[in-house]
Parts: sequence; structure tokens; C-alpha cells
Amino acid sequence: MNAPQFAVRVTNLSKTFRSFSKPIDPILERLTGRTRHVPRTVLKDITFSIAPGEVVGFIGENGAGKSTLMRILAGVLSPTAGSVRTSGEVRALLELGTGFSPDRTGRENVLIGGLCLGMSKREIKEKYESIVQFSGLAEYMDQQFGTYSSGMQTRLGFATAIHSEFGILIVDEALSVGDARFQAKANTWLRGLRGQGKTVLIVSHDPNTITNLCDRALLIHQGRVEMDGEPRTVVQEHHRLQFSDSATATGSEGDMQIGEACQYGDRSATVLTHELSGQGGDAMRHFTSGDPFALTMKIRANVECKDVSIGTVIRNTFGTEVWGMTTGTAGYHSIDLAAGSEIEVTFSGVMNLANGHFTIALGIASSDGKKLHFLEDCISFSVDGPIGCFSTSTVNLNARMDLHR
Repeated sequence: MNAPQFAVRVTNLSKTFRSFSKPIDPILERLTGRTRHVPRTVLKDITFSIAPGEVVGFIGENGAGKSTLMRILAGVLSPTAGSVRTSGEVRALLELGTGFSPDRTGRENVLIGGLCLGMSKREIKEKYESIVQFSGLAEYMDQQFGTYSSGMQTRLGFATAIHSEFGILIVDEALSVGDARFQAKANTWLRGLRGQGKTVLIVSHDPNTITNLCDRALLIHQGRVEMDGEPRTVVQEHHRLQFSDSATATGSEGDMQIGEACQYGDRSATVLTHELSGQGGDAMRHFTSGDPFALTMKIRANVECKDVSIGTVIRNTFGTEVWGMTTGTAGYHSIDLAAGSEIEVTFSGVMNLANGHFTIALGIASSDGKKLHFLEDCISFSVDGPIGCFSTSTVNLNARMDLHR
């Protein structure tokens, strides 16, 4: 038998809810036959296909329809129109701890939760120790679940859920559970799925999660698929849509020296020029780890701008932010710019990055978070890493190793 050509196929899917203004309105509508609701369409004509083994991220603003879409894919909700086809057992980490009782112990709840996830008693017994080890809650398993903190409860729910069998996994913000150590463990486990042919769908507001874990990303905007493509590009478009409805990829004629960076903002102030230089002040795009650097940007205020923040961030090829700085974090507070004035800002230091390729983003924002002018990936550069550390390292710690016998 030929392997399926898709793991998930969504065709012309739409979902409309009935929105009532009063709790009694659904009853009155049914009794009187008179419409007392307003239709609210949250998903509109969505079509996409996911191949077996793909890890696909879904990103979008709150209310875009991501969670509704995941619930339809999981079979929790039915679409109003269109169709969903899946190939393989679907497991959804939507509401961790489904079936768990606060009055029962953690041990008892692993059994109950596992049964709710379709596991057999024998399977749960075989995997129990692994579940407990993953959760890190061994000393609490005989205590009532209701005495657990919310983080402990979600950790046990997550650990139980991931031990069930599945071909397609839906993860809706579940990677934010627990403390930093547990989140790292959950991310490591998820990365391990990529070599097992498992299909994974991840919903997250965290750009680093999307760019680091996913092969591909879909941007859901106002109930539609706005973009489907390479994760970094999709994350950039999501960021642009959040802060500007009229931003362009190349900017206006006055921005031509900026290059082909993605730009957005209301242009109350603009970045006129920018440059990355090495020792001696010459423009530089290739560094050796440990070299000095300076990043300079010239800014013009087109109108009076009160209490602005000017900053920069360096990202690696996965889109992970490896370093960032603003005038605020540097101790410069309440920067006011008069209309027509210009200011030059320089960030300088030592390029203590390890081997790799990197990009720089620049930005000007007001104290209330409004974006005045942001430039994504406006400078790219590379670094030759230090000898003696992993080639996959991100930073150069100038470390050494000593052996004593």
C-alpha cells in the first residue's frame, strides 16, 4: 500500500459561531423561532496541506482563529463549511489535564488521563515510570492533584499526553507549561520527533518557537491564511501586520539607502542610514569572533517625538535573538526629538559570537509601544568562530579547559 501523500488536508474550511448578547437568548430563539443571534465568522475559506513528517507552526494575533482551527483539526469542533482529512491518529495538547480529578492523587490521575487519551491500562502501567520521570514530580505522585501548583498540574498533564501514541500531534501553546527547565525538556522532546516521521502542528505567539522548531509556518490573520512559507519570513510578516497596515518591503524613495529590508512603522521618525563597522571604522561584514564592532544609525524626527526608544537586535539563521540593546537598557531614558532634528546612535562592543551567519534589525519606538520605524534584516554578516568549542555554538565564552590529575 502506498504511503499517504498528506497528513492533514484542509479544503475551503470556514467556521461561524452564533453570538448572543444575553444568556437566555439561545433558549428564546429556540422557543420563538425568531433570530436573536449575530453570526460571527472566525475562519474563512482556509485551504492548506501538510505532508507526513512536517513540523508546521501557526502564528497570528489573538482572535485570529488559530485555536478554533486546531480544535477543528482535533475533531473537537465541526466546520461550518469545507472539509478536513487526516491520515494517522491525531493527538491534541489543547487543554492539558483533561479528565484529571483534584481529589485523586497524581498516580491515579495518570491512569485516568491516560485512559481519556485512548491508552490501555497495560500501556499506562508500562509507561508510568517514564511519565513520572519526564514530569519531574516523583515525590508528589501520592499527593492529591488539587494540592499541586498550576505549573505542576500542567507538567503532569503534558507528560501523560506525550506518552500516548499518535501520528499527528497538535500543540496549542502547551510548550509554555512549567518552569524553564521543564520547557527546555519539552522542546528537546519535540525536536526529537522530527526524526521519527511524526507530523507536528505548533501554535505559538513566540517567534523563536516557530523559527527554531518548525520546517514551515502559516500566518493566520483575521480568519484567513495570510502567508504560508519559510518560518522566518512568516514571523516577519506577522510582526509587520501587528504594527502597520501600510508597511512596504522596500520603503519610500527617501529610504533607498536602507536596501531591501522589511520596514514598518508610522514614520514619525525614520532611520536615514546605518552601518556595521570593525576596528578603524571601516564597513565590515565578516568578523572573527572577538573582533571589536560598532553599529551606527542616523535618525531623523519628522515630527516632534517624545520619550522614544532606539534599539537593535542580532538574530541567527533560525531567527533566535542572540543579542539586543536599546537606549533604555543602556541607561538613556526619556529621549525627546524635536521635529526636523537628527541624532546619531552607536552601539559598540566585542563580537563574541561563535561561528555562523547573522542579521541585524533596527528600531525606533515610543514609550507606549508604537512602532515609528523598524527595519528587519537590514544588515547581514558572518563570524568565524573560535577554535575549541562546538561548531554549533552560538556565543564565544572565551572559555578554557584545565585537566588536573
